[in-house]
This record gives sequence, C-alpha cells and structure tokens, in this order.
Amino acid sequence: MPRFPRFTYRFIRFIIIFIIIFSLFIICFYSYHWYDLEMVQKNYVKQIIKLSITNDHDQQQSLLTLNIDDIHRNLIKIYHQQPQQTNRLSPSAIDQYWSMAKNFNLTEENFGEWKKSFTGGGDDVRIRQDFPQSFFGTILGYHLKIASSLDQILRLNYPENLTIDKLIDERRQQGWITNLKLNEFQPITFLNFGAKICESKSLGFDLEALIFVITAPDDFELRSVIRQTWARKFQENSRQIRLYFAIGYSRYSQHHQQLQIEQEYYQYYDLIQWPFIENYNRLSIKSMALIRWSAIYCPMVKNIYKIDGDSLVNYDNFMKFIMKINNDNDNERQTKTTNVNTLKLSAYGNIRYPQAIRFWSKFATSFDDYPYVYYPKYTDASWMLSGGPGNSLLTYATGILETMPALPWEDVLITGLIPQRMQNNHHIDYKHYYFPGYNDRIKINEIDNCKFQMSIIFTHKFNQYNLQKIWNKLQTNFTKNTNCQFLL
Repeated sequence: MPRFPRFTYRFIRFIIIFIIIFSLFIICFYSYHWYDLEMVQKNYVKQIIKLSITNDHDQQQSLLTLNIDDIHRNLIKIYHQQPQQTNRLSPSAIDQYWSMAKNFNLTEENFGEWKKSFTGGGDDVRIRQDFPQSFFGTILGYHLKIASSLDQILRLNYPENLTIDKLIDERRQQGWITNLKLNEFQPITFLNFGAKICESKSLGFDLEALIFVITAPDDFELRSVIRQTWARKFQENSRQIRLYFAIGYSRYSQHHQQLQIEQEYYQYYDLIQWPFIENYNRLSIKSMALIRWSAIYCPMVKNIYKIDGDSLVNYDNFMKFIMKINNDNDNERQTKTTNVNTLKLSAYGNIRYPQAIRFWSKFATSFDDYPYVYYPKYTDASWMLSGGPGNSLLTYATGILETMPALPWEDVLITGLIPQRMQNNHHIDYKHYYFPGYNDRIKINEIDNCKFQMSIIFTHKFNQYNLQKIWNKLQTNFTKNTNCQFLL
C-alpha cells in the first residue's frame, strides 16, 4: 500500500470537512427559506376576497366557493351534451345571458354565422332567443360566467398593506425580479382591440388551431414582414386557422404610436391589444391575457399556439402536425368505451426540467418567490396547449385561483406550474409532448431548403431586417428532396 505525504492527508481531510460544512449550510439555507408555495398561493386569493368584500356576503361566498373541481366537472357535463340538445331558458334568463355577454362586447350580431349554419338559411332562427338555449350557447354562457367571476377577483380593490404584496415590493427595491401580484393582472380584463368571436358558427370548434404571435407594440415593421412571409398562408386559410398578433402598451408609448396601432387594427383586424405595460419580466401577464381571450372568444378551439415574433414557421408541416393531433384525438374519443370523467389536456414544445436559477442571471428567482430546487416540467419559448375545449378556461381559472402571486417566467407558469396543479390537485389528465421539427436558436446561415422541409419552427433569430431575406431565399431555391422529409 503506497504511503502519502502528511500534507495530502491533511488536504483530503480539509476537503471532507469543507464538503460537510457546505452541505449543512445548504440544508439550513433551504430549510430556512422553504415554505409550502401551493398553500400560500391558494390562501392568497381567498384572503384578498375576504378583505375586499365585507358588505356583500353572497358575493363573497360565491367567489370563495369558486374552485377547479367544480369547473372541471361542469365542463365535462356540458361538452358531452348532444349538439342538438337545447336548454329551455325563461325570458329573464335570456336577458341576463345577453347582459353578461355585453360585458365582453358580444351581441346577437356576433353570431350571424351560427344562424346561417341552419338549413334554409335560418330565417326562422331568432338569435337572441335561440342561441343562449343551444349547445354552443350553453358552452359560451358557462365560459362567460366563470370568466366574469375570475374578472371580479382580478378587479377587487384590496388593501395595499397585504403582507405578501409588501414583501414582493421590498424584494423589488432590492433589485430582484419577483412574482407578480394579483392586481397586476387586472388590465387583462379589458381590451382596446380584438373583443370579437374568433369563429361564430361553432365558437372555434371547426378551427384546427388558434395562433398568437407575440410582438412588442411598436413592432410595426416586423408584423408587416411576418404577414408577408410565413403568416400569409395561415391568414389565407381562415377556414382552419386564426392568427392574431398579441400586444400591450409600450413603456414609452406616445399618442401617435397608439393612433398607428389603431390604423393597423382597422386595416388587418388581426391585432389584440390589452392596456398593460409590456415588459420582459411581466410576460406572464401577457400569456394569461391570451389564455383568457381564448376562453371567452374562442372557447371551443382545439389547439392554442403561442409563438414569439422572432420565429419562422413552416405552414405545410405545421398543418400536417396539427391535423394528425386532431385526428388522433377524435379517433380516441370515438373508440372510447368507458365514461369520460376527465378532460385530456396536453402541452407541446421544447420540454425542459431545469433547476431554478438563483443568482447572476436575468432569470434569477429568489427563494421567497419560489422555494423549490427545480421547476415543474414545462415547455419553453413557443408552446401549444392542446386537448380541445376546456383547456383555456381551466388554465385561466387555475392560474388565477391557485398560482398567484404568479411566477414572472410565463412558460414555467403556463405550461409547468398550472398543469402541475391540475394534475396533482384535481386529477386532470395532463401530459407534455415534444414539438416535432422544433429548432431552438439555430444559426441563420444554417437554415437551408433541406432544414426547412424537415422542420416546423425556427426560433430566436429573426427580425424585420433578416426575415424577408431568409424567406425569399427559401422560396426562390425551393426544391423537394426525399432525403429532407418532415417526419411525425
């Protein structure tokens, strides 16, 4: 057995002692900062309701008893009605229906295509009386009812000295990027532009997908280039797809910029704008806004795809992929012999299992905002919520009722934390899948015809200056290559 110098033994002993002390420090550090985030978030909203509504006991109890299990159960019950089935409503109930719809800028005029879908042009169909009692009218009515209750919660004027909110403000003063308080989501309950039904015949059920392109308010040129390049085919295929640009306000927004946005809206009618200030660390607000919009104005859509504006999408491959998903889901529903007691929901994207970053990064999160080592499984950057009707309303409700104050990282929140709560707390069947043909941060000069034919999306490299150039190159030199097939 070899003999080592005494110094070596001392050094090894020092390393062992250091590791033990460091491990004890980490254990103590985590123990000190650990708390039950889930319980804190569920009690946070309830506490706000109790503090804000003191004179109306019925309203307080109505909001306090709002829960995901009831919403899930009612959605299943409503969705499994026969489309021909009607619900008889009294004249006063019909008036209340349209009064509630008016709060979301919806009137009888928004449902002309639903009327035309009846045989003989639907001359004998009276939208005001017949739509609320129809299959689709019942679904929209329930979505509007839940959205109204959630909006009430977001609009509550609660005391500014709430302990959790005060601690968030203190961390912000120290320079931390913190969780987002409930009242910071209030602007998503208002719309400047875009309060319209995505497809009035079936509330989006006949669509294959709803696409939101995320851009900044002043990205006028970028939106123009996107419309002229990869988005053109999507917008031309309005029978199967709806594509919208989602924007808020610029921090330095001026009157002339808002006038320009208004002109753009009335020219293309593809903008949705909310009155919140855009900020990279507040993207959870924007993502929750578009989820809410989907739940109200496109409640029956099968797939919701959020894509960043610095991306490039292959229309043909996307349609192949989305049609396969929808066909598989339809076949599964048709061949299922047992009673369905849960909605089957899913998220598609670039799946991640990362450790929460604590220091020296723009993504750093304090232990006080997120006490665990790892985030739940989520899909980063561009993501798609799938599974059909119910996904948007359940996501919105779970986000408001069970994940506030909300993580600032929108992909972790929407496709990670919210699905985790649905699965663990409410036994909702929720799965994550890799998005095929997903290319993250690929170099511009590596994109050629073959790569394009094999892909659906390229992310994080495109702007108004290079997108048109790359697109022209791909279209000009396009040749089919059997070795470059897109495989599902």
